[in-house]
Amino acid sequence: MNTVGINVIKIAQVALAEGVFKGHRSETAIAKVVDEGLTQGSPLELCNAEIILRALHEQGFDSKDFQDRLTKHFLKKLSAVRLHIWTSPTYLSALQNLNDLIRCQNTCHIPTITEEDGVLDWNTFFTTPLTALHRNHISYVMKTIFNLFPLESEGLTPPPAPFETLLWNEKTSLRNAIGDDVFLRLPLPFTLRKNDVLKENPFSNPVEHKRLTRLKPHLYPTSLNPGLNRTYTNNTLDQIAIAYKNHQPTHLKNIATNLAFSEATLKRKLAVEKNGFLEIKTFFKMNQSLILLLRRLDISEICDRLDYASGSSFSRKFKNWYRISPSQFLKRYDAD
Repeated sequence: MNTVGINVIKIAQVALAEGVFKGHRSETAIAKVVDEGLTQGSPLELCNAEIILRALHEQGFDSKDFQDRLTKHFLKKLSAVRLHIWTSPTYLSALQNLNDLIRCQNTCHIPTITEEDGVLDWNTFFTTPLTALHRNHISYVMKTIFNLFPLESEGLTPPPAPFETLLWNEKTSLRNAIGDDVFLRLPLPFTLRKNDVLKENPFSNPVEHKRLTRLKPHLYPTSLNPGLNRTYTNNTLDQIAIAYKNHQPTHLKNIATNLAFSEATLKRKLAVEKNGFLEIKTFFKMNQSLILLLRRLDISEICDRLDYASGSSFSRKFKNWYRISPSQFLKRYDAD
């Protein structure tokens, strides 16, 4: 079952109260989904989230229309989880805590943090194709989070993400070339300067944050949906990203050691979650390579950073994953 976070339910709750869905064919179904979601407090099935987002679109609304409402909702009803994120000592630690929450509630996309030359990317890597509506929604949620902090006054206003235009425009030439299933899984990175993100969060509260950190296993309840508890997959992906950031080897032996497992034990634990180490590593490298490519890095430099033996080896992997070569991808991307 594919699931997403409950923030879509919060949007639908506001929309229902304001009569946005009045007369829409899905009004009754949405009300039922919202009622069940609020009662259970559990992640939302992707199919139900799509019904809500599609109905909003058909009624003339978009996720951005609820950005201010979401911000007010966040500030007005600070749950223990939100307070834990809100009181984090730095912006970076807030993003890391937010990533933990997202992973508790999603099987469709995985957040990770990578660093390149003093630039930090807060990435969303998609494990399943999502509609343009849902990708737009995720982008607006990320922007809402940025808006909750005084980023502009701190000089932290994020530059446009490489894929932002890809989200708003269909990029038909590129989409036709790689197919919907690949197009709707392209990564979404938000870029920040590392030195700025390490600054103290003005809303930091060390005493409260320490108290809530002790309760973190209960605040981020993967137990609400055991199927989401892909701990070893997420931890492996994290360790690959950390090793990549620190220019360290990302071989199975190294990652297993970092997780305090033998190679055999890690492989066995990943197999239980229906994953393999090579699959996870390839997933990370292909997503990261596209981010680097759109920054116009030379193929040779991408190979160095992602440990490919040669440009031809990388190009073959890229084409197998994205269906077109790196040069063709850039050509299609620029043409749209």
